[in-house]
Amino acid sequence: MTGRLLSLITCCTLTMTIRAESPEFYRASPHRRLTFPLDHAPHHGFKTEWWYYTGHLISQAGSRFGFQFTIFKIERRPNPTGAQDDRTIYMLHSALTDETGKRFLQTERIQRAMPGLANWNPGTNELYVAENTLTIQGNRHRIKTRIQGIKLELDLVTQIGPVLQGSSGYSRKGFNDGNASHYFSEIDLAGSARITENGIISELKAAAWMDHEFASNALAKDQVGWDWFHLSLGDGRRLMLFRVRSDSGKPFLSGTIFNPDGAATHLSPESISMKELRLWKSPNGAVYPVEWKLGFPDCEISLRPWLDYQEIRPPTSRISYWEGAVEARVKCNSIPEQQAQGYMELTGYKDSMRSRF
Repeated sequence: MTGRLLSLITCCTLTMTIRAESPEFYRASPHRRLTFPLDHAPHHGFKTEWWYYTGHLISQAGSRFGFQFTIFKIERRPNPTGAQDDRTIYMLHSALTDETGKRFLQTERIQRAMPGLANWNPGTNELYVAENTLTIQGNRHRIKTRIQGIKLELDLVTQIGPVLQGSSGYSRKGFNDGNASHYFSEIDLAGSARITENGIISELKAAAWMDHEFASNALAKDQVGWDWFHLSLGDGRRLMLFRVRSDSGKPFLSGTIFNPDGAATHLSPESISMKELRLWKSPNGAVYPVEWKLGFPDCEISLRPWLDYQEIRPPTSRISYWEGAVEARVKCNSIPEQQAQGYMELTGYKDSMRSRF
């Protein structure tokens, strides 16, 4: 949901907060039907949109890395034509977790939507923010990004293709009508990666998950943040769970379990359980639940992070959130214990997401 954040950005000055100037953006509708490849492109007229990739890399020597690559589109004012205007902002967040080196690296870039700075090129299906690029052509996804002096390149392919979250891609985020997003994922991306650091090139295998989500006012006024998880289970299934937290005390739960062929089963809120097991306090004072006990029908998951310190602390947009690689043990009825890996996102623990998404 990943993913992911949102409508607080800084543009012409480094401290200017950008917020939507009117509520008259397009709203997610249960009647909208997603079609591909058209819906890989930006959806102008919606306040917030993101292309969000997370995954795991492994070298021939067995070194493991986690990565995040997200491009956000933030529209500052409604545009009844649905066309991009010169006040649209694109923001990049990318991060690398080096498990062996115990490092967590991150970067942020923000650009106004203008050719050469940040834009979508319909001729090549390329979305870019400065030198950071995402290209989607057929079932192939290619990423190039720089993270604190490290160059990361990914070449990923999906066999299943896009799968729809929620009800036909309409994903509710709360109990009220209209608090929803349009949401689809690529759950089986796999291929190769290359890391270049200090002139040394490392070739790696890659497995990834992609979320594409767009919405306006998806969260209710009392909702402050969310906890989101995706896991690739040892039996080939994929799991997505999220909890949207509220000041009222009643969280909104949702999730989907995907079979290896992509067939989806939506999980009812009553069938999902989430229990926080261990907290970690960030240097900036935020307290995040980094170990969890999760449950869905006939299965129980014990989840922990690769590293506690996987907090995104962007210098410009200044919305801190936890985003990192995790691993888990999964116990299901009549099935031997499985190992799983995935990603976790925790928002609203330092900076409230109220009215931002």
